[in-house]
Amino acid sequence: MKNYNLSSIMRRAWEIYRTLTGDRIAKLSYAMKFAWAEAKVPADEILNGWNLTKLEKAGANRWTKYGKDRVYLSRIGDALMGLELDFYKSGNVCGAWLNNEKISNRESFRVGEAYSRAYIDLASGKVYECVGRYADDFMEKLNATFHA
Repeated sequence: MKNYNLSSIMRRAWEIYRTLTGDRIAKLSYAMKFAWAEAKVPADEILNGWNLTKLEKAGANRWTKYGKDRVYLSRIGDALMGLELDFYKSGNVCGAWLNNEKISNRESFRVGEAYSRAYIDLASGKVYECVGRYADDFMEKLNATFHA
């Protein structure tokens, strides 16, 4: 069972109460519910400067085995870069757009190359296997979005 600091929750409830108008019992009820909801929200997990909570919510995979702790970024790359792909029923790429601008299918593979094998080593905080023509763009967007 998690321990909560009841004093800080009550203090926060009174802060909320003072900002509200209307019936005093309804205000207090709302303030208490809101203060408890704030207290129960888990804090973001940050490790070596990376916000792991945001990374995992975005779809990154955390891998911890053999004394290594890594976050693989291949699943979040398309959304982060603004790459949209349409596929034929066979699975081949039909059309590709980068930031709502039509690009060739080959260029879409070049964009995906930047993050297809990329991962963050959480022990050092460095990004590895980020290669290709679009690697710098990917790193800028990754740092801006997920670096604490």
